[in-house]
Amino acid sequence: MKFEEMKAAMQSSKKTTTVTCPDVGEITLKQLDAKLGMQLATIANSLNANGTSPNDQAMLSFYVTIISKSIIDDDGNAVFDTDDGRETLTSLRFDQLMAIGNACLELNGMAGDEAKKN
Repeated sequence: MKFEEMKAAMQSSKKTTTVTCPDVGEITLKQLDAKLGMQLATIANSLNANGTSPNDQAMLSFYVTIISKSIIDDDGNAVFDTDDGRETLTSLRFDQLMAIGNACLELNGMAGDEAKKN
């Protein structure tokens, strides 16, 4: 397989899922690429590495980042992956932020039992 064919196959194999967000509706999420997934997994692990609970701002920043990289439009574009987009996400209600964020974590193997396997 040639490099370009392999690259195209890898791009098309990214998993997506649709989640329903309270009072927003259906949202499509894409699986993160390896580089970004590793960066976010490192951040997630460091949030409570010292045995204490992470502060609210650190958790909000982590959730907003993973959500901004994951929500896509019908063409596969990450629609909130800008400073303005991330600022918009900070105004979500807590239940909305958690519903979308937890779906992103699950899709990328960073939640619960999935994270323990990785």
